Amino acid sequence: MDNMIRQALGTPAEREKARRRYAYQFGDFYPTQQGGAQIREEQEPLVDVFVEETNIFIVAHLPGVDKDYIDIQATEDRVKISADAPQHKYHKEVSLPVRVDPTSSVVTYKKGVLELRLRRLIDERLAHKLNL
Repeated sequence: MDNMIRQALGTPAEREKARRRYAYQFGDFYPTQQGGAQIREEQEPLVDVFVEETNIFIVAHLPGVDKDYIDIQATEDRVKISADAPQHKYHKEVSLPVRVDPTSSVVTYKKGVLELRLRRLIDERLAHKLNL
């Protein structure tokens, strides 16, 4: 509430302070065994999943990471993306909405954006109905 009031009525310096984002989000903290909270070393990247007729595309944002530090593990129903670079650590596990062929992966990485394409596995009964 204080931030809203500063943004609306405060001095320019107070308005700027209210606009600043916090360095950490709630998801960046995890409980410790001693009862306190600690900041996670790895972040969860933003990930989008696009399903098409024959393929599934996964786009992950991994800024500040060289492609040599990226590790991708795929199964028929899950994809794990992790990066363990000196400055940035990312980890995300994505449950896929359809089954895929994990050996069909095509990966590109450019300017912090990872694109992963996997071929969908089509159910034989469905393929028969669609005359594929």
